[in-house]
Amino acid sequence: MRREMAGRMWYCALKRKVAGRMWYCALKRKVAGGMRYCALKRKVTAGICMTLLMGLVLMGCAAQDKKMYTSGIFAMDTIMELQVAGHEETLSGAEEIIRHLEKELSVTDENSEISRLNINGSAELTPDVAGIMEGALKVCRETDGALDISIYPVLKAWGFTTGEYRVPYSAELEELLKKVDYRNVAMSDAESAGGTDAGEGNAEGKEAGDNSEEKNVRYGENITGTGQNAAGDSSKKSLEGSEDSVTTETSVSAEILPGMEVDLGSVAKGYAGKAVAEYMKERGVTSALINLGGNVQCVGRKPNGERWKVAIKSPFEESKSGLFGVLLAEDTAIITSGGYERYFEENGEVYWHILDPSTGEPAKNGLASVTVVGSDGLRCDGLSTALFVMGLDRAIKFYRVSDGFDAIFITEGGEVYITEGLAGDFELSSEYYNAPVHILSK
Repeated sequence: MRREMAGRMWYCALKRKVAGRMWYCALKRKVAGGMRYCALKRKVTAGICMTLLMGLVLMGCAAQDKKMYTSGIFAMDTIMELQVAGHEETLSGAEEIIRHLEKELSVTDENSEISRLNINGSAELTPDVAGIMEGALKVCRETDGALDISIYPVLKAWGFTTGEYRVPYSAELEELLKKVDYRNVAMSDAESAGGTDAGEGNAEGKEAGDNSEEKNVRYGENITGTGQNAAGDSSKKSLEGSEDSVTTETSVSAEILPGMEVDLGSVAKGYAGKAVAEYMKERGVTSALINLGGNVQCVGRKPNGERWKVAIKSPFEESKSGLFGVLLAEDTAIITSGGYERYFEENGEVYWHILDPSTGEPAKNGLASVTVVGSDGLRCDGLSTALFVMGLDRAIKFYRVSDGFDAIFITEGGEVYITEGLAGDFELSSEYYNAPVHILSK
């Protein structure tokens, strides 16, 4: 009996020992397998990490090739920012173009071409300035004087050129308006400034008209061609001869009547943006954003292939974000005019700098801002002012009989009118998500 019990106990002990060894071996195999798995996992993970690292390096190299270079300057009485993908060397040349134009178009620098014209009644203009003048006069003509580059004496009377604001007397404005008429600006030999399209025609019905054929004189009302041709060709000529400098060619004669003064500020930044864009493109730039104080010129798309997102500023003082909407754009000019840009208050009345040439007073026709989009920056700049002066109804009629631009009109009541060409590219900001939107067709 005892021997039987002892045998059973010995058997159980042996069984436990064997079972324990088997468990140990199984555990050992499992641990070993786990270690091999972990080793393999570490190896695979290392490989993946190396692949990702190499990918990031390659992505970094690609990103470096598309690096955005930025330059900021103060010119033409505003803060400007130039952004270019690669081609950093073009920024200095672009700045030089802007500085050159600022100098020659200044109405306060006595040595500028425009000041010499205003002081002497006649002047020789370089191709750049002559091209801008031709383009501006074309916009004056097509808008029937809603834009008038000879409004400058009235603008001075209001103090918008000096900051010494005042409300002129009615009799004073009446006297000044006698000298406001873009049709009394005469130019000759324009072929050297802007191609054969600009400046054809005669001066029929004008003083000195008898000599127009002999002198090849054109007056403002007889400028033909397009602002794009007049300004676009001269912008290219201004860049010839030097890789990074502005040069001049044969001059063009300009004359105005005694007491007249002209100012090209209404189209200067639009032209400058186009000139800089052309300069960059000629040097291989495919992506750039030129912001000349709210006058935006896009070159191509963003480096990542997406279209540029251009902010449309809110014209309302009470806006919290300052943003009314965003416009998707590529290879185009986006230019906005509004009374909020420069104004003063007197006796509870707001007076802004956009004047109606027919009255000499601030244009108040129910519009808060006008944005014009198109390929020709000079024309867009001039039209943004002219359409603001016209008011909504006239501006819509003008759009429907014209080509080459789209527009966004924001009324003083907060309604938005968008031409059909921009309908799918404009989005309201969250602050104005419920603003009434109207699509304008031809």
